[in-house]
Amino acid sequence: IDSHKEDEKLSDVIPFAKNKSDAINATEKELSETKEKLYKTRQDIERAEENLAGLNDIRNEILSELDTYFLDETQFIAGELQKRLVKGKPCPVCGSLEHPACDETSAGEGASNGANNVAERTASFAERVRNMQQRRDKNNEDIQHTETELTVLKGDEKTLLDKIEDLEKEKTSAYKDFCDAVSPWINEMPESSKDFDKLLAVLREKSEAYRDGVKELAQLKEEISDNTIAFTGKKKDFDNNS
Repeated sequence: IDSHKEDEKLSDVIPFAKNKSDAINATEKELSETKEKLYKTRQDIERAEENLAGLNDIRNEILSELDTYFLDETQFIAGELQKRLVKGKPCPVCGSLEHPACDETSAGEGASNGANNVAERTASFAERVRNMQQRRDKNNEDIQHTETELTVLKGDEKTLLDKIEDLEKEKTSAYKDFCDAVSPWINEMPESSKDFDKLLAVLREKSEAYRDGVKELAQLKEEISDNTIAFTGKKKDFDNNS
């Protein structure tokens, strides 16, 4: 009777433990896949950050190039202005009648023959500035796109980390349920889900042993019943003969 009761308990435990084992295996598989996604996402983040750093370097180079070019043009314009200064005539910038920073003996000599050069230089300067500004605008677009990509990737990273945390909790809970269910029949708990199938096989062996015990008990009870009936019949015969 005790064996029969134990077998009934174990018969209930085995499918429950098997379900928990399957749940843990499924969770571990999902954990592995999620961690792989996290690894790839972090690689994408690293590449995006490197790309952003390169784009920022390009932006700084463009701005530095613009500053240098504007400085060169300013110096060129100052030189052309200097060529047009005439002693006794006011400077068009400051209004001074004296021009001590230049050789006043040659002042005004380049005023007539430099006009074409200035016009060509001005047109070239405007074209070059437009090209550099287009490069700057394209660079800004690339930076904005990469920053948006980084924001999305870091959001994905957080989502994956949260999912991993939830899966770890789910796995721990399922493992605890598994251990609580089988601990009355198993002394040592498995260290990982790889041992679950072996442990379940042990439980099934125990269940089969209980069933065999129940069968033997039933057979024994049947034999006792048969012997009792036979003994009762013989006793009646003995009583009648007496």
